[in-house]
Amino acid sequence: MNQKIRIILWVIIGIFLVASLVYSAFIFGRQQGIEAAYEEFSQAGISLDYFQKN
Repeated sequence: MNQKIRIILWVIIGIFLVASLVYSAFIFGRQQGIEAAYEEFSQAGISLDYFQKN
């Protein structure tokens, strides 16, 4: 059950990151959008590492 919750969480986060990338690219233009999404991804990655350790 714990593994299912983790998989669902990863799917939700993945959808959010892809959506943020597309949204940023659409609003700010391709290069700036990718940079903004990469920044969000880095912050989310730190959060995920913290969540996994606990």
